Amino acid sequence: MSAQIYFFTKYASKGASSRYRTLQYLKHIPESFHYKVLPLFDNSYIEQLYRTGKKPIIKAFLSYCLRLIHLFKLLWNKESIFVIENELWPYIPFSIEKLFLRGKKRIVLIYDDAIFHHYDLSSNVYLQKNKNKIGELMCTADLTIVGNKYLAQYAGNWTKNITIIPTVADKQKYEKKNYAQYSQETNIITNTNTNQKLNLLWIGSPATSHYLLELEDLFSDTWFINNVKLTLVGARIENKNSEFNSMIKNPFQAEIEYVNWNEANEVSIIQQCDIGIMPLPNDSWSKGKCGFKLIQYMLAGLPCIASPVGANVDIVVDGKTGFLANTKEEWLHCLQEFHNNRDLIESNGRAGRERALALYTIDATKDNWLNAILG
Repeated sequence: MSAQIYFFTKYASKGASSRYRTLQYLKHIPESFHYKVLPLFDNSYIEQLYRTGKKPIIKAFLSYCLRLIHLFKLLWNKESIFVIENELWPYIPFSIEKLFLRGKKRIVLIYDDAIFHHYDLSSNVYLQKNKNKIGELMCTADLTIVGNKYLAQYAGNWTKNITIIPTVADKQKYEKKNYAQYSQETNIITNTNTNQKLNLLWIGSPATSHYLLELEDLFSDTWFINNVKLTLVGARIENKNSEFNSMIKNPFQAEIEYVNWNEANEVSIIQQCDIGIMPLPNDSWSKGKCGFKLIQYMLAGLPCIASPVGANVDIVVDGKTGFLANTKEEWLHCLQEFHNNRDLIESNGRAGRERALALYTIDATKDNWLNAILG
C-alpha cells in the first residue's frame, strides 16, 4: 500500500507560491498514491489580506489552530509523507514543529523565497533567538526543494539533500503571441514620433507592489510619460496612505492602467502588452526571488526587462530574450531600444518563449518534482 502524502501548503489556490510550487503538479501524481492538501491559510484569508492590506489576525489564529488539529491527528502516522511549504507555522519555534515531524516516512520542504531572512535579519529579539529555525528544519528533512541558487546556497549550510526546481508554468495556458502588429506593414516607427505607446506590464500583488518604487524616477521621466503606458496587474492598494499610492499620485506620472488579477484572464492580459518588467532592489530578500513573472512573460512571448538580481540573471538572456537593467539610464535605454525597433520585441519575445518552453514548464520539471516528493 502506497504512503499517504500530506501537502502542508502555506496558501490555498489564490496564493501564487502554493499554486505554482505545489498545486499545479498534483494532477501528475500517480493514481497509486493518495494525497491531501492542508493549506495553512485559505482563500478568504488572502482575499481579506489584499482587500484591507492588513493581516486578518483572528483568521490567522484559527488557521494555526486548525493546522495543530490536523497534525495531532497525524501524530502517530508513521507511513505518511509530509511535504511542507516553508514551515508548519510562521514564527513558531523549531522545537515545537519537530514534535510533529518525528517518525514520518519522508519529509520534503519547498522554498521559493528567502524566508529564513524573516528570522536571521530581523532586529526582533524573539525572531533572532529562532534565527536558525529554517536551517534546523532543513536538517530534519529528507530533501529540500529550492527555486534558485541563492536559496540552495543557504540550504547547503545545513544539508546536502538539496534539489533546485524553478517555479514554472503550464505551457498549455500560453498560446503563441500574435506579432503582426510589430511588422513594418502595420507600424511605421520613427525615432521622433509614434502614436503607439509601448505597453509595459508588471504582474504582482498588493504585497509586492513596493518593488515598483525601484523605478520611481523612471516613471517620472518625460520620455517615459510620453511614450510608455503601464499596465499593473494586481498592484491596486486600497490603503490610500500607502507609500506606493503616494508615489503614483505624482502629477508627472505616466499613463497607468490597473487590472485586478484573475487567473482566468491572466494570460490574455499578458499577451495584450509589449514588454514585461521585474524591478528588484539588490538586497538579501530579493536574491531569494525565483523570477516567476519573467517566466510568465516569456511563455506568453513577451521580451523582459529586469533588475540583475537573484534568479533574474539566470532566466533572462541579456540582449536575446530581453535586457538586464540596473540604473534609471539603463532602463530608459532598453525601453528606447524596443520603442525605436519594434522588430526587436518580436525577436526577443520569440527567443524568450523558446527558452521558457525548454526550461520553465511543468513538462520540463514534473519528473524531477515527482521524484523529489516520492523519493
